[in-house]
Amino acid sequence: MTKADYSVRLVSKASCVPLLHNYHYLSDISKGFKSGFNVGLHHRDHLVGVCIFTGWPVPELLKGCFGLPRTEQQGFWELSRLVLHPKYQKEEHNLASWFVSRSVKLLRSSHEVRSILSYADKGYHQGTVYAASNFKYYGLSAPKKDFWIKQPDGSFKKHSRGPVKQLEGEWRTRTRKHRFLLTYDKSLLCKWQEEKWKKEPEVKLDDYQTQASKTAIYNDTDVIIYPALGLFSEAGEVAGKVKKVLRDKNGHFDPVEREKIADEVGDVLWYMAALCTDLGIGMETIAQRNLDKLNSRMARGVIQGSGDNR
Repeated sequence: MTKADYSVRLVSKASCVPLLHNYHYLSDISKGFKSGFNVGLHHRDHLVGVCIFTGWPVPELLKGCFGLPRTEQQGFWELSRLVLHPKYQKEEHNLASWFVSRSVKLLRSSHEVRSILSYADKGYHQGTVYAASNFKYYGLSAPKKDFWIKQPDGSFKKHSRGPVKQLEGEWRTRTRKHRFLLTYDKSLLCKWQEEKWKKEPEVKLDDYQTQASKTAIYNDTDVIIYPALGLFSEAGEVAGKVKKVLRDKNGHFDPVEREKIADEVGDVLWYMAALCTDLGIGMETIAQRNLDKLNSRMARGVIQGSGDNR
């Protein structure tokens, strides 16, 4: 597979829906999205990626960034949605940045483009693709809160605009976002402070296991037994959090509940690491062994069977 197999062209909003709903991280929060200059990435004739450019969210943001009044805010765009089918992104090196650069080129061929803004939600990713596409980095957005309205079924929906005084709900801290700008108009002076973008290091399983072992405080006589029981207990905590969402919020896993569950999963991971250490096996070795087993079962057509030795 090579880049010669790919093409970039405009697509309708309806065409974008399946990819965004299935693979974009914001689809868990809201299925809606703004349509604008919608660019599709095609592998031969199959749509495998979407890049959507819209206007900046609010005029005040442009004024705060470049000091421009509303009468001088033409030619500013936000790259508001970017998604690729994970299969193609994995198989083709640098496909995302290649797609972004060609989408920007297509936009500039027919529209005035003075600057392009894009965000990377800190809770989901770091903006690697924007850094690789020559966007400059301007740190994190200011801390903010959103009001979430309680629904009749017990779930919560984020309030968009307007007063909240008479509404039942709660204020929640908004995840901060990494800010990126790609500016073509050299006369623009950005008021935001440019920073050096640095990708946060990924934690490898064996490194995590080594660090976690430093906080493992239990008697030598309890090796294997203690972390095994702890693993069982913390898995129950995960199940308990899920149960409460089913009971109190009709199964709606909003961002706050997902964070609570994620914290419990972290505790499960600690006990897994401790158990692996007591067994004298690295977590990465176990992970690879498990993948080898699953891939073998897949190749032999027994992935859906039962029994340990299939």
